[in-house]
Amino acid sequence: LLKELCIKDKNYQVLRNGFKGGTIAFDTSSKLSRKIELMSSYSALDYLKLKQKNGAPSPSDIKLITDLFEEYGLNSGVINALVDYCLEKNNNILSRSYVTKIAASIARENISTTLDTMNYLLKNQNKRKNKVTTTQTEVKDVISDKELDDLLEDL
Repeated sequence: LLKELCIKDKNYQVLRNGFKGGTIAFDTSSKLSRKIELMSSYSALDYLKLKQKNGAPSPSDIKLITDLFEEYGLNSGVINALVDYCLEKNNNILSRSYVTKIAASIARENISTTLDTMNYLLKNQNKRKNKVTTTQTEVKDVISDKELDDLLEDL
């Protein structure tokens, strides 16, 4: 999935020739590949500090990161991808319940690399978008024009 997106956008051509012998070839000049490399090489606390413009993580954020290591067995690269995703989706708020819910899913899937984590999160994000679109379409079909007019008159 991530490979498809990278190919579509010339600025993010990360993967060339896919998997060969269990390795992935990266075009290190792209922004996305540099981000993956950064997430894979930084400790979870250092990455969070970097995301906070070098501000020290709060005690509750430190506890959350520690729990992701200890309770879910996630490594730094996976935690960094998870934290990055959660901050992006949650307006720079690191909500413990949101993060741990996703962390449990990642642990159940036995995901252990930064790239696999990003693919998993992107894949599930697209599933949720499709589900919301389907639900909204179904609701539109349920209310007829006459029923809508009747409701508006009641107001």
